[in-house]
Amino acid sequence: IRVWSPAPDTSMAGDNAAFFGAPRAVNVEALSLLKDVEVGRMFRRRFLTLIETMTYGQLFLLSLAAWLRNRRQSLLLWLSLYFLSAFCWAFFDPLFPPFPIFRNVGNYINSTFHTLEDISLWYLLLYLLNLDSLPALRRWTRVLAWIAFVSAFCDEWMFHLKWTDAQTPLFQSLDAVFTAGFSLVAIYSLVLIVLGLRRSKDPARRF
Repeated sequence: IRVWSPAPDTSMAGDNAAFFGAPRAVNVEALSLLKDVEVGRMFRRRFLTLIETMTYGQLFLLSLAAWLRNRRQSLLLWLSLYFLSAFCWAFFDPLFPPFPIFRNVGNYINSTFHTLEDISLWYLLLYLLNLDSLPALRRWTRVLAWIAFVSAFCDEWMFHLKWTDAQTPLFQSLDAVFTAGFSLVAIYSLVLIVLGLRRSKDPARRF
């Protein structure tokens, strides 16, 4: 049997876009039971996603209201952006969206909001660990934030372009570069935590 499958990319598992296993011969009752179990699982997953979305939405509104009362508190701004990105990540989940009508929207923006969640976490750590007084560290955070955001945006929209078979090596190369752009820098959160712990032990130390 000859089948067509898209060019493998960084989001695919080894058995993706192919046969997962040989079909099973079952009777009508077993098939109906299997369908009911699958529908129940999907309903529970979407219900949990809806609860998660409502929780993040309320936390976003609370943090945004707190920041509007005192706009000099940058920590509250990044806290509201963190909850906003988490809200959008759950609301536009392309696999288990609480509202299936928004499934296609999540395919275009979900990865970007997930990266914005990481960036917001960086700035939260920067302020919570009192590292915002270090100009070099603030500059590195800003540079890495732009690299991660642009890489995630380009990687997501690249999948919606029309690629020919001859352009498959170019597609895979760009996919690898953009994926590395927002994946490798995710470890930056651990770097900030280590620097914050070192600085708390020796307040006179400067990096």
